[in-house]
Amino acid sequence: MSNLNEIITRVREILTDPNASRFSDTVLEEGVKQAMQRINDRLPQVLEAEITVAESGRNQPLAGLSDPIYLISIGYPVSQSETSKLEPEIQFSYRMQSGQPIVHFLGNLCPQAGEKMTVCYAARHTLSGLEDDLTTTLPDGVLTGLVNGAAGHACILRAHALTEASGVRRGEVAQLLQIAQLRLDLFEKNLADLKVFQEFGFPPGFSLDQWDTQHKRSTF
Repeated sequence: MSNLNEIITRVREILTDPNASRFSDTVLEEGVKQAMQRINDRLPQVLEAEITVAESGRNQPLAGLSDPIYLISIGYPVSQSETSKLEPEIQFSYRMQSGQPIVHFLGNLCPQAGEKMTVCYAARHTLSGLEDDLTTTLPDGVLTGLVNGAAGHACILRAHALTEASGVRRGEVAQLLQIAQLRLDLFEKNLADLKVFQEFGFPPGFSLDQWDTQHKRSTF
């Protein structure tokens, strides 16, 4: 299981800065955070949870989901024979409150106390050591992309810092931006390659194009 320190070490290797003479740990950690945000946008975890309805009604809080970003589908009602798969914006809408979704069921759907539903949702990945996370959920195939993305963002951060510093060597900022572009291009290619694989190898909903740039959440 990779952790933040291991990722930072790998980033230092590709930036040829083993002694931290140019990139501080703080800068590299911020680069990792920015790369993680992009990974969560493009390739979030897809998790499923079973919820028992506590109180009858159209509005149902889905407490206890693990750092959800958006909902993909809801299976309701859950039965031994067949469970209907409900789609967002058609059979339910939702809003986020305190980091957890509250679902509003549409049409003739009105869950009753004691019934169960399965919730499929996208969740943020974690990296051990980053923002107090204790585990890493990133698949091994994503780690190379994370290293490239973190390196690219770190170069941009350093370039911005140098533009306001004195005694900067001529061309250093331009070189940093060139490296940043190279690494971020590789990062996006890594993510694109993994997304194609996931569309064929994972359950429907893992990489829905309509969620790539905007996660719609209806209000009620």
